[in-house]
Amino acid sequence: MIHWDVIGIIWLSVLGVAMLLAFTSLYFYKRILKLYKDKQFDLVIEKSDRYKRILPGIIGQYTLLLKGYSFLNNGDYDSFIETIDRIKVKKMQYIKYYWKTLVCMQKEDFVRAMEFYELFQKSSLYTIKEYSFDQLYSQLTGVFEYREKDYTSAK
Repeated sequence: MIHWDVIGIIWLSVLGVAMLLAFTSLYFYKRILKLYKDKQFDLVIEKSDRYKRILPGIIGQYTLLLKGYSFLNNGDYDSFIETIDRIKVKKMQYIKYYWKTLVCMQKEDFVRAMEFYELFQKSSLYTIKEYSFDQLYSQLTGVFEYREKDYTSAK
């Protein structure tokens, strides 16, 4: 004899726990996203670490991406690369390699930048295959020069 009432209670309990974890992780992500939009990058890093300790397997890859962007905005390139290397979702690999390419270009490590750009081009979501590393670098050279100078006093 099958006890459907027990199976139903167990199934609903598992479903309830799964929904609780999903909504909790979404709540944590929304809080981190709000801090990032408010440009409170140190708090993003702190809260990401705290939430990762609370729900280690559930805080998602986008939270890692926001934490990495916060390191990048603070100018900590090594921590940025270390954080963004932990992104494992296949659909986000192109983002990881693109940003690693830009950081290596900024640090003038062109050998590694070319390696990351090749990995970026091989990713499944990249569609413009004829766009070369040299074209990217020539377009971004002005951006890098602009970022290094102080234009706050310009009229």
